Amino acid sequence: MLFCFLFFVFCFNVSAYYEEEQCTTFSIVDAPVKSLQDLHSLGASALDVLTPKAKAHFIKSLKFNEKGLTTFNSLLLEEELSLSEIYGILSLFGIESSIKHFDAARIESAADVNILNNMLNNLLQCDGVLQGSACVSRATCRKTSDRDSCILANC
Repeated sequence: MLFCFLFFVFCFNVSAYYEEEQCTTFSIVDAPVKSLQDLHSLGASALDVLTPKAKAHFIKSLKFNEKGLTTFNSLLLEEELSLSEIYGILSLFGIESSIKHFDAARIESAADVNILNNMLNNLLQCDGVLQGSACVSRATCRKTSDRDSCILANC
């Protein structure tokens, strides 16, 4: 009986991990921005909702490797934007599922409420973002003193 229970727990955890990894990878693979060059070639983008100063600071906080975005400063987004505006920016990098970490973002529209409801209903389950950390080397997220966010699938 104990063996059956442990086997079930193991299979459930592996299945949940596999589904999360699959979802995260899919979003990241399809993301339009995987480098600073991609970002600059977009022209107008979801980043345009930021003030010029915040946009410059946010872009300066972005760190990339060959897989895409590895680190960004989430505090800059949360200070200025609504939940749906943040979601638009995160989707540029394929990390929109990390929206659930932005609990202080403004709720101003029906789109914000919809995203909030999805968060509460756990529909945005795959995440792969480690808050308060930065990608310092391959597969290594390290705690930082600011609001960096390390993208696990890319680090």
